[in-house]
Amino acid sequence: MCGESSVTSKMMTAVRAGTIIDGTGKSPVKDAVILIEGPKIVAVGSERDVKVPQGATLVDGSDKTVMPGLMDMHLHLGTVTDDPTEPNIVEATGKASVSLRTIYACREAEAYINAGFTTIRDPGGWNIAIGLRNAIAHGLVNGPRVFAAKVVMHATTPAESGIMRGGAGVLAREGADGPWQVRAMVRDHILHDQVDFIKTLGSGSVSSAVEHFRVRRYTLEELTAMADEAHAYGNFVAVHAYSAPTVRVAVEAGVDTIEHGPFISDDMELVKMMVNKGTIWVPTIIVYSNRGLTDPKKTWIPPFRRGKAQEVWDNIEKNFRILHKAGVRIAMGTDTARHFIDHGDNAWELEWMVKFGMTPMEAIVASTKMGGQALGKPWSEQLGTLEKGKLADLIVLDGDPLEDITVLQKKDKIKKVMKDGKVVVDRES
Repeated sequence: MCGESSVTSKMMTAVRAGTIIDGTGKSPVKDAVILIEGPKIVAVGSERDVKVPQGATLVDGSDKTVMPGLMDMHLHLGTVTDDPTEPNIVEATGKASVSLRTIYACREAEAYINAGFTTIRDPGGWNIAIGLRNAIAHGLVNGPRVFAAKVVMHATTPAESGIMRGGAGVLAREGADGPWQVRAMVRDHILHDQVDFIKTLGSGSVSSAVEHFRVRRYTLEELTAMADEAHAYGNFVAVHAYSAPTVRVAVEAGVDTIEHGPFISDDMELVKMMVNKGTIWVPTIIVYSNRGLTDPKKTWIPPFRRGKAQEVWDNIEKNFRILHKAGVRIAMGTDTARHFIDHGDNAWELEWMVKFGMTPMEAIVASTKMGGQALGKPWSEQLGTLEKGKLADLIVLDGDPLEDITVLQKKDKIKKVMKDGKVVVDRES
């Protein structure tokens, strides 16, 4: 927290807080003030140290908890279909019109900001996420800050890759085979598509009807080329990988985040490697839960997907506890998509993080500070915590998430949401 401040400005906003949880993991501060000038925080601390300047606009949370806006690092916007019974989410999404999916994505963005999510990351590779990102930045849609990817697809990836490249025309133009083709595709996505980051599938997936999630899709040389080329342009790389061998290849290649990784702890040397390298893990717990892919009520989910999801779920708690105890950096992500978890209900992930061994404070840090860290520089220096110099993304909460983490699931308890220093949701006006 900052020391005494005498900041004055005609454009100042002062947020009074009964309690501030700043997202760093430090102890909460009671009876506190956040001063905001434009989009940025200029001072934060107790009322004794930070004085409200005359003429400042007051946001009163003096009997509430103020904390950073929530961040989900793995979700999929606009994954909708005209046929809700279609078992293959990729094929179904490919069949749906881009215009329909875009309208759904706009509605989903509003659901996120209303639920207190001020930053989200979509690694799906769909063009609509890029368009939505720009529409929100232009003020056309009220929604969170969106980070959008393109997917580098391997040339030997089976049937789904053709569906993903066709239909809506949203993923890789051609498959990449070998390090130099990988480099070329990374350059194309960054320079042509203006993506925020690169995503690839280092293994098979639960959703694939063709291959098991333990199948390796990339060599070390290919992933090293991908990471090196993306980093040269200031972008980061997120890799979907399930089994320990497929995760190991990605970590050795120097990628930035591992998505899913439910069997990482099969290789304890890999766990140590992730700790030493600072690799961030995005576990996506709830998609495999009985509210997601193993939900018996979701009869449309085909047996091949349900069986693989159950295999993951049976190991997920053990894996999480081992990686958490070892000190692996964990950022919250949910894999929210069509018929799995409703957009805006993502805070349920924090409940499972606590059930699996995190303290409520650690779950909050995973959903705020570590989200910022997962985005790399310069965003890691601007998002995720309530500190001087950071962008003023915050929520005013009627409740104490350190006592009951599930309060973050209750939209009516999120009384205000601020993004870039502006109130964008107000349930008290």
